[in-house]
Amino acid sequence: MPFFALSPTGTVDATSLRGRTVSATAPVTGAVLGWNGSAWGPQSGVTGPTGPESVQWLYGSGAPSAGIGRSGSYYLDLTNGILYGPKTSGSWGAGLQLQTGQQGPTGVTGPAGAAGSSITGPSGAVGATGATGAAGRSILAVAGAPVSAIGNDGDLAWDTVGRSIYGPKANGTWPGGTSVIGPTGRSRT
Repeated sequence: MPFFALSPTGTVDATSLRGRTVSATAPVTGAVLGWNGSAWGPQSGVTGPTGPESVQWLYGSGAPSAGIGRSGSYYLDLTNGILYGPKTSGSWGAGLQLQTGQQGPTGVTGPAGAAGSSITGPSGAVGATGATGAAGRSILAVAGAPVSAIGNDGDLAWDTVGRSIYGPKANGTWPGGTSVIGPTGRSRT
């Protein structure tokens, strides 16, 4: 007996597998060939046991509500960086903070960079001369009271003879002097 035959439509039909007759009944989509003890024929697919539910990974802003996700699922709060789960008995639990941890050790210092090779640029132009500043203040040494012809407003005068200080000169006039010598102390007996 041949193991295949040409049909009138030009298609090939299998008539046997490993010497055993194949049923002439055409299988439907999704069907498989199975041995029924006497011939190969169309069989319904065998349904296996239901597998476990897959774990869900959910995310959102803020803590998850009890109504989302199923047991075994995880939830990531994107706003606060907190991971919740696995969900058990309808509860998400407290959650685990992911954003912060212990500070790591200081890294090693990197190698020094190569010395620069650029040349120094040309000097800039000399700047303009600035405005003349205000006259400075002086302390003049004089013998006796100072006369109005010497010194400028704001100056002080030191009388080297009378041991007095005059000033500061204002509006071209020297004020009265102040002695820097105190009264004579008591004699010691």
